[in-house]
Amino acid sequence: PTYVGRLLDRCMLLTRGPVGGEAKISFKKPGDDRLWTVTLKAQNDQYLGMGDVVAYGRSFSELESPFETRTLDGNIGYVNILSQSSTLTTPFPDRAYKKVMEKFVRDGVAGVVLDLRGNSGGDPRLAAAFAGHFMKEPRLIGDMVAFDPRKGGFSLAADERIAIAPAKPYLDVPVVVLVHRSTRDTGQVIAAALQGQPKVTVLGVLGTEGSLAKVGGEARMPGGHVVHFPVGRVVDPQGGVVITADADLDGGVVPDVVLPANVELLDAQFNQGRDPVLDAALGLLRKQAGGG
Repeated sequence: PTYVGRLLDRCMLLTRGPVGGEAKISFKKPGDDRLWTVTLKAQNDQYLGMGDVVAYGRSFSELESPFETRTLDGNIGYVNILSQSSTLTTPFPDRAYKKVMEKFVRDGVAGVVLDLRGNSGGDPRLAAAFAGHFMKEPRLIGDMVAFDPRKGGFSLAADERIAIAPAKPYLDVPVVVLVHRSTRDTGQVIAAALQGQPKVTVLGVLGTEGSLAKVGGEARMPGGHVVHFPVGRVVDPQGGVVITADADLDGGVVPDVVLPANVELLDAQFNQGRDPVLDAALGLLRKQAGGG
């Protein structure tokens, strides 16, 4: 998935050129043997063309909840977590989330889809609370090692450990976690915590963004520009960097089941108005519920 993400970026760059430049493109439409040729002219799109092909994330106001939930056909619970943050109407997201889990238990859901696509991150404590309802045993993700200007070097931030504790109610049902490279920051903590659990499958076309760090660095540049950069990263007990991608952009949470971004998937997404990734998750859960 990391390689696929890099390949996708290269394909995006192939379509770019100097503003006003022209290029002829020949192509065939599905089900049509005719060869079509068009002339494209480059416009200044403010790099919008380099964004996600599918915009899973969305902004939400202080009058909305940071997550959406419903029950889908087949009695499958669905939760779309947009961010690990509080709002005016949801000042205690962990409590509101717990009520959703309690409802799923009362309704006897056959499985749960936890949709983290477009998750922008937020409070790691909320990420741990959200993940805890699907875990029987505690799990340590890692400790924050950050630059301390008082010490002139990097040191362990003991109060910023990321650990997941089991939470009640525990949902003892199959779970599919949906990820994308728009799954960012602590949204990846939820996926990393659940990956490898007995009844959990992480599914997606691409792995997560691969950025989990402590912000705080700032450099002021000429022209009034300001560059912000991370000053810390999460490491496991062996000292290995957790989630954050390396210089080759390898990292993040890699899906257990990778859906190919083929013509069929793109046709379902853009021409049929479906969500093929969610469809695949529901198909997997229904198969598991049926003993398949």
